[in-house]
Amino acid sequence: MTFPPCYNAHVRWLLASLVIFILGIFNIFAPIRGGLQFVLNPLQFGLQEMAGGMRDGASFYFNLRAIHSENLTLLERNEGLLSELLRLKSLEEENKLLKDQLGVLVTEDLSKGLILAKTLGNFDDHTGTSIVLDRGSLHGINAGDVVVKGQHLVGLVRSVTHQRSDVELITSPTLTLSVMDFETKTEGLARGEFGTSVLMERILPGEQVQPGNLIITSGRDGRVFPGYLVGEVIDVSEESAEVLKQASIKVLINLDNLGKVFVIPNK
Repeated sequence: MTFPPCYNAHVRWLLASLVIFILGIFNIFAPIRGGLQFVLNPLQFGLQEMAGGMRDGASFYFNLRAIHSENLTLLERNEGLLSELLRLKSLEEENKLLKDQLGVLVTEDLSKGLILAKTLGNFDDHTGTSIVLDRGSLHGINAGDVVVKGQHLVGLVRSVTHQRSDVELITSPTLTLSVMDFETKTEGLARGEFGTSVLMERILPGEQVQPGNLIITSGRDGRVFPGYLVGEVIDVSEESAEVLKQASIKVLINLDNLGKVFVIPNK
């Protein structure tokens, strides 16, 4: 009896399945399975370690980017806080300067229109007899206005532009002011000596001016309000040939490092 080829193939497949089933029952494949596991386990462990390393690397990269972004945000926030702190400190300084200045104004009316300005120096002036302020006509400053720092007289505004003011210092030889001795009330005229000191002139022979006395503005010339400090007498010239006496005045404020000053409208 002859069977078709497909029948023989089915029979062979069933026999093979039966043999594998019987061998599986008696654990015949255990040594082979153990050998395969021995060979494949290291490979499997390596692949797992590689996958874990790639996962950890990716996680580290994204965490690093997040930290960098957070640091940039914190840096911008700190810069903003620092800027605000500097602004508040500047306002605090200006308020203190204004309070101090109001406390030494010779009359209450002078507080009206008081203008705070920063000194910029004057690189065009090699004699040291003038400075430039960072405020001008746009801020209400006019030629002839008085510049002070506390109770000290600094000078007079000589000329103005929209944003700047040129100030002639009290040590300028072309600036003449009416002054007097605070103790003896002796009057005279003060003019600068090229940025080094002030000379008090036209002191009558019978008038008393002594070293150590303070010289203030008298207001007699109408240019500067009375009572502002010009300096201290350090020497008095009493030569017999001179009809009028002179006194050397030391300025008690550092005109080279004024910082901020106040401008008083001279109306």
